[in-house]
Amino acid sequence: ILHDLRPGIEFSVPYVSPEIRAIFKRQKLRISNEVILHEFDGQSVHLMAAADAVLTASGTAALEATMLRKPMVVAYKVSGVSYFLAKLLMRTPYISMPNNLVGAPLVPEVLQQDVTGLRLSTELISILNDPERSADMINNLDIVCFNATPNLQSIPSERITFPSVVSALALRTNLFRLPSFSYFFNV
Repeated sequence: ILHDLRPGIEFSVPYVSPEIRAIFKRQKLRISNEVILHEFDGQSVHLMAAADAVLTASGTAALEATMLRKPMVVAYKVSGVSYFLAKLLMRTPYISMPNNLVGAPLVPEVLQQDVTGLRLSTELISILNDPERSADMINNLDIVCFNATPNLQSIPSERITFPSVVSALALRTNLFRLPSFSYFFNV
């Protein structure tokens, strides 16, 4: 869909495991041969840094995209039970870390039955085709990073990891009632 809406667009996919690569390869057979797809083992942070926009799941990847100041769309689809439990446990109306940090819809979130190719394509094209929207999102992500991580300025950069930042921000913002929220998304 994105290829049809924006000819010449290129995609990069960082695989987290051989199993995910195999699943993606099976699905890729349904895509037009004209789509330019760059495939990598890992290297997600490097690929995000080079991207014009990012389609990501909620969690650490959304925080990484935030810290890289990348316009993004956050998509998440889990089992109905996991979604129900998550909604019961969350203290915020948002699922993505950038939106939770500001308490407002800074980045688009596409959830559950709304996670379709058409919806994701529409959101991404909106960001890619509207330089003002993209610049606004980048400026707001800049503010989020500055305000959410003041204590990180005193830590040597080689000691800062994305998981440690996620944990610190989750505790700092008191987003969840239970200490291990991710368990419910691993069903």
